[in-house]
Amino acid sequence: MSARVVPLTRTDDLDAVFAEPRVLIYKHSARCWMCTKALKDVTDLARSQPDLAFYMVDVIGNRDVSNEIAARLDLTHESPQAILVEEGTAVWHANHLKITAAALKQAVEGG
Repeated sequence: MSARVVPLTRTDDLDAVFAEPRVLIYKHSARCWMCTKALKDVTDLARSQPDLAFYMVDVIGNRDVSNEIAARLDLTHESPQAILVEEGTAVWHANHLKITAAALKQAVEGG
């Protein structure tokens, strides 16, 4: 994992995350081959976007955090899942093979 992608391990941290102006949350499972590919694309993007905060949730070890994110954002839990959040609201999300370098870049750059 990139040093720019911060692990989310406690539901208590979510208030601070959702208070940030703009973040990308990535839900990951080490048991999933699609997650391995998506994690590479997320970490590559994190290196190129210094002004955007990146967080990752291990959905196996921190299912409570993943479920709380889904509930707060009114999204169905998926894995892998990437969610762009602006001021506590999900403005874009993708899951499974829809998480690509191109899709991530387009979402965060707005183009």
